[in-house]
Amino acid sequence: MIAKDYFDLPPRVAQDAWAYSSVRDKTKYNVCFRPDIAHDLLELNGAMICKTNPLKTHVLCVAAGADENNKILFYSNGSEQQKQVFPEIERSVP
Repeated sequence: MIAKDYFDLPPRVAQDAWAYSSVRDKTKYNVCFRPDIAHDLLELNGAMICKTNPLKTHVLCVAAGADENNKILFYSNGSEQQKQVFPEIERSVP
């Protein structure tokens, strides 16, 4: 309701999205796009499936692309697909 009441300016005319500080960490920001604008401006290349603990985040696998039935394809950490989509991930064992 806050976003709708206070930040709902004319789309594309006044803004593409709005940013607001994170509740958990005030040095970081969240960005909110309207779905239609997000689909026009952003492209999802992949996602990481992770397990976290207070000391470290371990990447368990990555999702990148979809098959002919639009099912998401998952690849293990260290695979060639992971290296192409997320080359910044260091291989680690949980």
